[in-house]
Amino acid sequence: VVAHTSDASYLPSLAYANFPEHILLAGDPEPRKPDAVIKALGGEIRSLEQLVGKRDRLWLIVALEHSHEWQRSQASLVKGAYAEVDAVSFGGISITLYVTETN
Repeated sequence: VVAHTSDASYLPSLAYANFPEHILLAGDPEPRKPDAVIKALGGEIRSLEQLVGKRDRLWLIVALEHSHEWQRSQASLVKGAYAEVDAVSFGGISITLYVTETN
């Protein structure tokens, strides 16, 4: 699964990437676009609780354009549940691959 903490990274990725499970995390206190817009564009919104522990691998994309503390808290929750395998950052966006500890 590829999970985004921000619609700032999710919307462009939704338009240009064809990931099988490509989602926006629910709960952003200051989203740039309403959920209805995300869904109208074919996007999927799920809570972090629906993902953590249910997937062996998880890509997390964090774009700290807004809701910085909330996004950091989501990243911390993922980091606490998975082992980090690889990470890259560019232009204020971080992409991290996590796997379960047993992998």
